[in-house]
Amino acid sequence: MSSTQSVLSYLAHSFSSHPENLATEALNFVIGRSAIAREAMRRFIGEFGYQGTGELTFETQVTDEAGARPDLIGRSAGGEIEVLVEVKFWAGLTDRQPVGYLDSFNGENRCLLFVAPAARVEVLWPELCRRVESSGRSCGPTSPLGDAGRVRRVGSHSLAVTSWRALLGALLGATEAAGDAACVADIKQLASLCDQMDSEAFLPLRSEELTGDTARRILQFGELVNALTSALVGSGLADIKGLRPIGSNGFYGRYLRLSGYAACINFSAKKWADWGDSPLWLSIRGPDWKASPAVRASLLAGGIRFRESDSWCQVPLPLATHAERSVVIDGAMAMLKAVSVALPSVVSSDVLPPPPDATAVASG
Repeated sequence: MSSTQSVLSYLAHSFSSHPENLATEALNFVIGRSAIAREAMRRFIGEFGYQGTGELTFETQVTDEAGARPDLIGRSAGGEIEVLVEVKFWAGLTDRQPVGYLDSFNGENRCLLFVAPAARVEVLWPELCRRVESSGRSCGPTSPLGDAGRVRRVGSHSLAVTSWRALLGALLGATEAAGDAACVADIKQLASLCDQMDSEAFLPLRSEELTGDTARRILQFGELVNALTSALVGSGLADIKGLRPIGSNGFYGRYLRLSGYAACINFSAKKWADWGDSPLWLSIRGPDWKASPAVRASLLAGGIRFRESDSWCQVPLPLATHAERSVVIDGAMAMLKAVSVALPSVVSSDVLPPPPDATAVASG
């Protein structure tokens, strides 16, 4: 669990199979408790063609007579439904979205707004437009609104899409300016949930990912793991007797004993994605393959930056850019040697074979 993860994102990840529902209720809670947030919400929706000027009140997941069940509805002071907000992370569109929702409006100049991760907006918007156009409705051109999103007229109504970042940014700016600390804290909790959902989502593929050198680069990261392991063994700083390579989804590693300490040089896509420091890591524990306060203290004393997970100290290996392979290896080896020098000496009797569960190397 990340130290920056909020309690809301933790609960959504741990207990909810429908995080959109939790996000909807959280958003409704924020705008329900704060007049400042409600007004900011109304002004934000106004950027997408909504022309109402009075206060909106919101409710969650109310089914109308036609069977439409949007996540959030906004009513005018007279009780008319003037705004529908559909909350998305990465769940697909239902058969009634967006056409059935547009048809459920009474009156004119209503707004249907989809809220989605920024990375999804670019693929969600064309599908929304395709469905509307296939229904034969009269549609105006798309109006881009920069980072705020997209909007187009469908008959007398507005169909729009925006990102969680843009919406929560608008609410946060208004509540911070008003000094509403409690509401600011709630919005930041919801933002943390949205970030969590984004970090675990399947991102839409880009053509450059399929036609570029991504596959070759991943193979080369594995080759660097092997090369660094061989270099350490060749220098006498490490041995790999009785130890085997390991691998899993997005992970490849080589176990070794570095100056007698249990270690694993690894390519970890998850650590790279979560922490961003490097694709290659040195995971290290004590000589007995258990968590070691001495290892942690030695790294701190040596000024070596590391992270901690699953009782392993995780040292990012620096990789030189715009450099030949030999230079990249030399740079990573310098860090590995620095770790070796920082570690306290161990006697051979302290060095134990790996336990059966040694593959729990924080390979995620």
